[in-house]
Amino acid sequence: WKDTSYYWDNHERHPEHVVIQLTVAGACFLDQSCGRSFVRPGQAFIVEVPSPTIYGFPEGAESDYRLSFIAASGTTALEFVRSYQKQYGSVINFTQCPESLSLFREIIEKYLSNGFRDTLDASARLYQFFAALFRESRQEAVKGDPVALCYERIQNRFREPVNVSEIAQEGGLSREHLARSFRRHYGQTPSVMLRELRLKEARIILESGVEDYERIARAVGFNDVRTLRRYLR
Repeated sequence: WKDTSYYWDNHERHPEHVVIQLTVAGACFLDQSCGRSFVRPGQAFIVEVPSPTIYGFPEGAESDYRLSFIAASGTTALEFVRSYQKQYGSVINFTQCPESLSLFREIIEKYLSNGFRDTLDASARLYQFFAALFRESRQEAVKGDPVALCYERIQNRFREPVNVSEIAQEGGLSREHLARSFRRHYGQTPSVMLRELRLKEARIILESGVEDYERIARAVGFNDVRTLRRYLR
């Protein structure tokens, strides 16, 4: 695109869908209630349609605007966009999300070459992209904050058979320092949070009809079944 004829007002656009649009060259603007952003090469914007947003070719820009985009519909896509925008905003820096960028390009290539087996295959790959984007954005957001890094480690990988000392070591902290700082930030110790997440998961599995306690213990991250049985009493 070479001029301001590239212009999308999303206030009344239909049907309902989401757009994830990567700037390949040049730049575009994205207007939201919080103001105007410029989305440059290596960055993408993510918006819901319809929504009080506008994007297009910036007035006075000298370079052509080249783009790649994914448009997706459905409840999962809409919920993802709303959750992502709430936590990280509407502009994605793909230079810090290499796995997400690779999946983004793969989805477009498969779509253009009719490479998806069916809609389920396309949906699965899109979900994989969403998950990678959340994970990499989260990692970037907590970079430089070892306590937040340990929190994310517990929240997202509690099913792994790891203890608090190992988590503290990953964050470059002593177990005691992590416990003090963690309680101050999150209202409970990392040991308690880790145990509660595992127990919650174990109860869900039990309610599904599985009765093999050793199997459940391994699935939720406990090192032995006695620990699981003791806390479930």
